[in-house]
Amino acid sequence: MPDIQGGGTRPPDDRNLLDWMKWQPGTQNTQSGRTPPEKPVPHAAEVPTESFAADAATTQFVAAAEPTQRIFTPKPTLSTIAPEVTPPPTQPTPTVRAWSPYGEPSPYPPPAPPPWPGAPAPRRADRFPIIVGAMVVVILLAIGVGTWALTIGPLKDWGRSDSNVAAGGTGSGTVTVCAITPTMTPRSVSLTPSGLAVTVTATSSCADGDVLSNSATQVAVSAPSGLVASGSFDFSSTPIAIPGSGTAGRDITMTFPSGSYFGLPGPGVAGMSVSVNPVGTATTQELPAASASAPVSASPSQTYVPAGTDTDQAVVQSLRAQAAADRTEILAAGNNTWVAQLSSKQPGLVADGKTWTNQDILDEFASNYQRFSGARLLWSDDWPVFSSSGWWVTITSQTFPSGQAAVSWCAQQGFDRDHCIGKLISSTAGPAGTTVYLP
Repeated sequence: MPDIQGGGTRPPDDRNLLDWMKWQPGTQNTQSGRTPPEKPVPHAAEVPTESFAADAATTQFVAAAEPTQRIFTPKPTLSTIAPEVTPPPTQPTPTVRAWSPYGEPSPYPPPAPPPWPGAPAPRRADRFPIIVGAMVVVILLAIGVGTWALTIGPLKDWGRSDSNVAAGGTGSGTVTVCAITPTMTPRSVSLTPSGLAVTVTATSSCADGDVLSNSATQVAVSAPSGLVASGSFDFSSTPIAIPGSGTAGRDITMTFPSGSYFGLPGPGVAGMSVSVNPVGTATTQELPAASASAPVSASPSQTYVPAGTDTDQAVVQSLRAQAAADRTEILAAGNNTWVAQLSSKQPGLVADGKTWTNQDILDEFASNYQRFSGARLLWSDDWPVFSSSGWWVTITSQTFPSGQAAVSWCAQQGFDRDHCIGKLISSTAGPAGTTVYLP
């Protein structure tokens, strides 16, 4: 590299170049009084490449002919080196995530910023605890209301046995003795081999039902014509549960044997009534409600006749009611037909080893009624085919084409000529020719 003109000795080290020239940017040359042209200060990263020539008269740098370029690195000074600034540690940008109750990252993206200035911000994720709390309150209220309804509310009887509900009780599963005697409504009356069967529906006026357990319960069945049947029942060994009020009740069939009934089925239960009077000792105070639904049967253990009742007159009234009902049926569908006559009796008649009473006549009619699946009772005064008056006549409900056919049937049943004959029943014919006897 060529020497620099203008005198002086070249610094032995390039790093001392600026120190040797005593030059600082923005200062003037003290020897010539000339201000060197300003040059842009290169950035620290840039490497200055200059071509210098020493002017003999001045210290101004001029370009020499065909200068040779040299790259050098000036020695840094404190005035030219910018202090190194340590940037603050970079803080990670917090990520907004949806709230999660257990601190785990939510799988849902963070809420988006408002789409325009002033737009309402989306609901914060931290409202979720409020929603959860409200749901918990609602659930607790529902549990409280349900508990109230099942304990003291309208559903307190829910889930209890159907039999107890059917019994109309309070839900304890039992029926208890009621201070008021049950009501017994007649449903049907019929003759059976065991006697007169009267079926009633027993209902209690108490919500907890009733229990029939008295050792002497007096029952009387009456009709407009008079007493039909009566007896004293002992329920102490076999008590009967009756459902509570508001239910259909319980059916009880009471069968009165011969000697304890004074009437016949007749036209049915129209006008019939049943009275109940417990006079003994009650042995059972409560029974399971489940036992208060199925039909039950009972029979009197002792004879009982209501005070002031004339049983014989009651029997006569019953016989007359039966004869009147049967006359109506015969005139409607059986007039002028042949039948088998089974009996003809009147009170005081001595036959078959006894003196007949009205009760005996009633009992015999009931027996024939059962044996032949039906019978009819006539009062001889009502029919001109009979030559004598004041007789109760029993005939079959079955009719025959002739008198001979009727007596043939009598023979088949084992009767003799004194206990079965063929008879024409007519409201217009006389006695002649209306009777056929067995040979």
